[in-house]
Amino acid sequence: MPVSYYICHGCRWMNDEGYCHNCGVALKPELLYTKEEYEAKGTATGVFNRFPEVARGDTIKVILSQTEKREDNVPAPITYNLHTAYLAKVSQYFAALLKFPGKKNETGEVRLGEACDHPVPFGYFIQFLYAEDYDVRKEHEPLDVVVHAMVYILADRLIVEDLKKLAFAKLKVILQSNSGSSSSWKAISEMQILALLQAVYEGTPPPNQQQNDHSRNPFNFDQALQLLSLKNKKTGTNSKKTQNREQSLRSLVSQFAASKLTALKAFERFHELLQEYPDLAVDIASAAGNGVVLR
Repeated sequence: MPVSYYICHGCRWMNDEGYCHNCGVALKPELLYTKEEYEAKGTATGVFNRFPEVARGDTIKVILSQTEKREDNVPAPITYNLHTAYLAKVSQYFAALLKFPGKKNETGEVRLGEACDHPVPFGYFIQFLYAEDYDVRKEHEPLDVVVHAMVYILADRLIVEDLKKLAFAKLKVILQSNSGSSSSWKAISEMQILALLQAVYEGTPPPNQQQNDHSRNPFNFDQALQLLSLKNKKTGTNSKKTQNREQSLRSLVSQFAASKLTALKAFERFHELLQEYPDLAVDIASAAGNGVVLR
């Protein structure tokens, strides 16, 4: 039986025991990696040892469709200079792209223009590219569940299986800790759940579409952050207004939403989402009808 690595819901300490020696609380088991997989990824020292190799490697400019304002207030594309050896190693998408000659080899540029190629998840992809892990930045913590979902969607688009697995596990840990009536290390508000549902159902294909089809409208991360600071708008009355592989992202979040259905029904935005994404209504009804147990 492989040894599981445990993650602490209080301080995020991870080890292969059942007790956190950092803050003193019991760790909840969550199989992020087997012990062999974790050790194979190397220690922090192993990451540091890569720096000389990385500094000498070839790079390519990756340009996102979003823009940012420079010091002169002129919008400019968001660009990153990334090492081709690492891109090809972690991403089947980049491996195939870099393998064949074309315009990208002549210009030294790759342009990413899909909706999910957002600078927020792409920044965490870069963390993973060089460190084989990622940590949510402080300014993104109010929407960390959305961050993990966006990272998963981007990893699916770029075919980075290890990052998909990691993002899914990080999201699942948070949702599981908020399931049922037990107290949680971090409560998730209804507005966070609504933002998560929109991000997932906007960014993932329904079961009858291709898995890596991400040609949808972009999820607006900045608007979602602003939404959390607004007064929750509730409605007094109910408005009228699974993918067939391992547990999918849609399945995970719809099961969680079904477990919070009583609270969510009081929000106008929830009824709007059910109208905008009929698959969401079907998935929640299916999860609620089967008796919700978040696994």
